[in-house]
Amino acid sequence: MTGRRDVSRKVSSEEVKLVRTAAACDEQATVKLFRRFAGAIRHAISRFASRPEDREDLHSEVVIRLLADEKRALRNWEPRAPFAAYVSSVAAHHCIDWMRAEGKLPPAQVDPAALGHGSMIELLQETHPAPIDREPERLLTQAERRAKVAEGLTELSADDRLILFLRYEQGMNGVEIAEALGLSHGAARQRIFRALRRLERSLEEEPAVFEDVAGDDS
Repeated sequence: MTGRRDVSRKVSSEEVKLVRTAAACDEQATVKLFRRFAGAIRHAISRFASRPEDREDLHSEVVIRLLADEKRALRNWEPRAPFAAYVSSVAAHHCIDWMRAEGKLPPAQVDPAALGHGSMIELLQETHPAPIDREPERLLTQAERRAKVAEGLTELSADDRLILFLRYEQGMNGVEIAEALGLSHGAARQRIFRALRRLERSLEEEPAVFEDVAGDDS
């Protein structure tokens, strides 16, 4: 997991000037701008696409998106936050649109077997932990627990499934989810927590105890 990016640092006047000059269709400034922030765009894309060819295509599409309509996206940036955070958010939104079009986002119906690998195991363990100190015949098997969580996921809204997908399947932390969805860090943490609580309630089991569920430091 990458370290936390500082989205609260003061934006320099040089950065503001560079973005504004590029937005005014200055070719030299535009080239300089995208060379400087190519890393931020690629990092955001890497959270959604694993194949090199997909990453390259998405990078080109994000740049086009930023330059489209006479660079309207560049003009829309407000220097209250660093430009790197802005382009990361644009890239993430584009990747979410791409995943939705490719059918890669979590569907309304979830295959229980899909919960048996990767970081979704975290979700399984947090929302539906194995019972402790109970009679063996009452213990749920791993397969039964997966089935219950999968059933619970089908009852969630598309927004809840998306934020749990980003947190557990994509391994994004609270800061990265906030940037991807254009939310404040606090709002992202609340959405993750509430989605987990709704999933817990849908399982009709005793709620698990959560600590730092947004995982912004992981």
